[in-house]
Amino acid sequence: MEQAIQANKIKLAEYKRLNDWVSAYFGQTEMSLLPLTGDASFKAFYRVSHENISYMLMAAPPTQEKVVEFFEINQLLIQRGVNAPIILASDLTQGYFLMQDFGDQLYAQVISDQNMSDLYRKALASLVRLQAGELPNWPKFDKTVIQSELSLFTQWCLPLLGFSFSQKEAVIFSNVVDQLTVIFEEQPQVLVHRDYHSRNLLVIEKHLITPGVIDFQDALIGPITYDVASLLKDCYLTWPKDKLQPLLEDYYLALRLEQKEAIPSFEQFMRWFDLTGLQRHLKVLGIFSRLYLRDNKTRYLYDMPRVLAYVLSVTQDYAELSDFHHLIRQKILPAFGAYWRDQHISIMATVNDKGHYHSLLEAVS
Repeated sequence: MEQAIQANKIKLAEYKRLNDWVSAYFGQTEMSLLPLTGDASFKAFYRVSHENISYMLMAAPPTQEKVVEFFEINQLLIQRGVNAPIILASDLTQGYFLMQDFGDQLYAQVISDQNMSDLYRKALASLVRLQAGELPNWPKFDKTVIQSELSLFTQWCLPLLGFSFSQKEAVIFSNVVDQLTVIFEEQPQVLVHRDYHSRNLLVIEKHLITPGVIDFQDALIGPITYDVASLLKDCYLTWPKDKLQPLLEDYYLALRLEQKEAIPSFEQFMRWFDLTGLQRHLKVLGIFSRLYLRDNKTRYLYDMPRVLAYVLSVTQDYAELSDFHHLIRQKILPAFGAYWRDQHISIMATVNDKGHYHSLLEAVS
């Protein structure tokens, strides 16, 4: 009880600091801050209304969030013609940002069979702008980062399932890590958002540039297919391949025009796209497991069947991943099947692409 009272006092004190900071900016003694639902991070968001105009207020603890990086990447994206929110006021010491309000129309909430092609084409056009231009002096998506992310799979996902790899299985996974590291390193290097997907893109009404792009503070210099894999192999949405292929082909042609000789054949590009996506999805399985085991956030468990379906789809298509595919089919997917049944998680409800659904259903049956 005392801990709860203390935590509540801390929240009230933080709210007062935020209110005082925003009030000073607008020259008023008091403002109304409407708390919004948070994400998987430590950031807190509030909607502020002043003279019938809505603003977004973000409070990001500098000890836990990349405050300076958020500010600097925001400026770079705007320079490149990406629709990142305009920052009206900031306090980097406290991690406060008063920004343009992009509204609530996330791609994930408004996308449908009817508007899917149009929204994705706009997101891909925005991505080409994000990747264009000279490389900034920015941290790289290097071997250390790649392998650290992949280690999340063994550190958190396997414990969720109640087992660890044997020595032979660990060697198989280590070989996959090495292969994916090479895939990352051989691609043209560009600015990478790292979370370019349907929950970080917004439809902006009465604005010429859609989407609005948010949550970019983790940006790195990395492989050119990372963000497009994040978008088209979304961990929160699944689309049939016949809907995605034309989008990917048009994006490829746009890159050929922009990057010219740096972009190889479409077959090689597809290999990069698939295997870069595999690295992301293995990492995400670890992150979703950690959010549940460490942070008690259960909602991400329901997206795991979709992510595993992506993993299964790629590993079965590439001969060099055959040992890992066999390991997934024989050990990992059956364990997940038992876990989903215990958690009452429906595969059909989360994997809405029939091809992926039937492959996954076959694997866990």
